[in-house]
Amino acid sequence: MTSRTLFHVSDPHLGHSGGDQRAHAAETAWAHLHASVARERPDLVIITGDLVVDDPDDPTDRALAHARITALDAPVLVVPGNHDVGDHAHRAGLPADWHGTLVSEARVLTWEAQWGPSFWLRELDGWVLLGINAQILGSGLPAEQRQWEWLEREALPAVAGRQLLVFSHESLDARPETDGESDSWMAIPSAASARLEALLAPHRPVAVCAGHTHRHLDWRVSDIRGITAPSLTGAIPERSDMTAALGDQRPGWLRYTLENGALRVDQEVPTLMPTGAA
Repeated sequence: MTSRTLFHVSDPHLGHSGGDQRAHAAETAWAHLHASVARERPDLVIITGDLVVDDPDDPTDRALAHARITALDAPVLVVPGNHDVGDHAHRAGLPADWHGTLVSEARVLTWEAQWGPSFWLRELDGWVLLGINAQILGSGLPAEQRQWEWLEREALPAVAGRQLLVFSHESLDARPETDGESDSWMAIPSAASARLEALLAPHRPVAVCAGHTHRHLDWRVSDIRGITAPSLTGAIPERSDMTAALGDQRPGWLRYTLENGALRVDQEVPTLMPTGAA
């Protein structure tokens, strides 16, 4: 069977609305990624959200992120993050002053007008790649209902016994840090996560691949493997009033090798990457 290479990139946080220091860090990190993609030509680049630095409603940041991403010399798939379309109403373990803009139907539609559907399925040899819009889960928005119907009626029946990789900004909520805590800021809201896990379980996904925490972590809870990519740009500042995520916080991306039905994960940490927070 043919070997395929994917770059899993997350949380590039492109744009200038977060200030010059963050913009410079993001641009520097992006230059490393752009050069690596041009040199190595992966079969696919998948970016799991937070394309823009902070504000989902800033058109200049959205335009910059779109220009940078579409200039990559490889096919690209993206799903939105909380800084792209808004966040969930409940975020346990997150400081109150860090609660972001709520997700809305209008923000999702604006994002989709630029990027296409916020949930998708792609086939790659004997693999199925499934993109999920995590931000609408638990929202009650019409977009959430459309995604559930698509998953149940179209996407998951199409897996048909093939190897499945799921991509989402947020992981399922069974994480090693949460210790049973509901609606953790690190994950999909608990009730929606349980529903999604029940839908995925019969198809035995190889992994659910996410970002959001700005740390690389690889774990297994129940029968599903979870993987988070680090932020391309940098770590989240640690605060005493915040539940800390586990994992390697060095910025970079993940390289996935798909071969003979197996997934190999390698962490790419380019030299001279920025260390400032994204």
